[in-house]
Amino acid sequence: MMRLDGAYLDGCNSNSAPFSRFIVPSPLHQCRTTRPTTTPTTVDRYVVNKCSWSLPFCPPIGALLVCVVLITAILPLLVMNNDLALNSNRAGFLTIALVPFLLASTGRYSALALLTGMSATRLNFLHRVLGLAIVLLATVHMACMVVSWAPFPSFMASQLQVLKVKYGLAGYGCLCVVVLGSLYPIRVFKYEIFVCTHLLAFGFIGAISKHTPYAMRYFITGIICYCLNLLASWFVQARLARARAHVLPNDCTRLSLRLSSPMNHHPGQYIYLCIPRLSPFQWHPFTITNTQPLGEGFCDTLVEVHASVRGNYTRQLYSLAGTEDDWTAFVSGPCGRTLPSTSPQAMLAEQRVIVTATAGAGVTFGIRLIRELVDTLFQAKDEDSSEEHQAKPLPHRIVTRDIYFMWSVRQAGAFQWFDAELHSYKAQFDRIHASDPHFPRLHIMLYHTGADDAALETNGGSSRGDQNNSQETSVDETCDELVNEKNVLHLAKETAPTHSFTCRQRMNPRDCLALTSDAESMGLFVCGPASFNRSFKNAVASLNASRSCLLDFHCEDFEY
Repeated sequence: MMRLDGAYLDGCNSNSAPFSRFIVPSPLHQCRTTRPTTTPTTVDRYVVNKCSWSLPFCPPIGALLVCVVLITAILPLLVMNNDLALNSNRAGFLTIALVPFLLASTGRYSALALLTGMSATRLNFLHRVLGLAIVLLATVHMACMVVSWAPFPSFMASQLQVLKVKYGLAGYGCLCVVVLGSLYPIRVFKYEIFVCTHLLAFGFIGAISKHTPYAMRYFITGIICYCLNLLASWFVQARLARARAHVLPNDCTRLSLRLSSPMNHHPGQYIYLCIPRLSPFQWHPFTITNTQPLGEGFCDTLVEVHASVRGNYTRQLYSLAGTEDDWTAFVSGPCGRTLPSTSPQAMLAEQRVIVTATAGAGVTFGIRLIRELVDTLFQAKDEDSSEEHQAKPLPHRIVTRDIYFMWSVRQAGAFQWFDAELHSYKAQFDRIHASDPHFPRLHIMLYHTGADDAALETNGGSSRGDQNNSQETSVDETCDELVNEKNVLHLAKETAPTHSFTCRQRMNPRDCLALTSDAESMGLFVCGPASFNRSFKNAVASLNASRSCLLDFHCEDFEY
């Protein structure tokens, strides 16, 4: 799936304020840099980057802190001046008290998200944590009761016949079914089962209301929040659309959506898409890949997304693509925060080197950034070369020297998704840079970690990689980078390649961080699978203080 339970993250490590100033007499001309001083911005950047450490199969540090806060809040209330073996009612009280927060954090575009600005992925993670806490507390409440009754069989039998106890057991049974239906395999491959089992949550609410009459005082708050979430999902940022699917090589579908009303979106944002033809229940998140028309106040009704086959929903979408002219669809969004650090104007004005490192379907985030940068640069170049603008300052201060687009895939056919577009950008950048040396250079670096080298072909039909020669491969004859299966030899930065292909080798985060000197700023934008993102997070966290303060690190996670 492209984005599981949301965007995941709208950037787990990002900051908006610039950390160094560049003095430029002209947007596309000579510039000089100054080393950053110790400011709140640089300190903040250093702390955020240091907190990027990530362990396998573990959520980010921020998510772990949420769990720690919840534990430290619940444990004292549960055990202080209380013997659970004699009286476990406190666990039951805490279970009831958490239900309103659980219901308030539901929904793909909830009222809580509108009020707090939190992404759907973060709220979904909070929802799952609260759900787990409720199950554990309910288990403690029930288990302690049963253990205290067990030494007295006749008393236990009489208690189990009490109507209040029966309602409590029924509520606990509904809760267990909801938890089982929320397991990852069911949630991904049998979404309808996930939805149906969640309906038993209302059975839990009804049974516990009978088990403890005053529980409804708490539940009513959560029910109101849940209703507000439903209203927000359908009536806030929701649109009707017509979707047309285009089949791309290597199990990818490009969806072109014509919306009923314009949508203003920004890099890194995503939409929730419901296609009743596939499933009337499931809303699936997809990253927006097309750019907005340049200009103040411009909006467009066309939205483009790319769906790589990752689960049942995207597999059905791929299989049905091309069978009909278009489909009716519902679109909710855009979702995700608008971050200044992903604005093309801010990136070009603050970062000497811009690196987008993506893997697999994460390229949808990277290609949107590249498209935004290309549009902004070409517009600035056109204005700079226009006679009527030569005497006026341009709206963008461009200090970027190099832009790196790095993409790693397992199956070589995935390169064809954006192959022609990337080659077109490369040719235009080379042509402009040849006439204006101050114009940024575009470096396209592709990494293939699989074994299907035979599928690697350029637009002209020449081989991108030779499967019989893993010692050196290149895209064009001007490539000066020597690629080895075990190591990569980089030439001097002045003669560094601008277009290269690396076969049977993973992207090295430390090589990406070495693309700029210790005194130059860098914007690093990463998106990919959890293991790919983790390698970059840990590499950034290991940087020294002076280097870390010069790095603007933005990581897009599809899920925790």
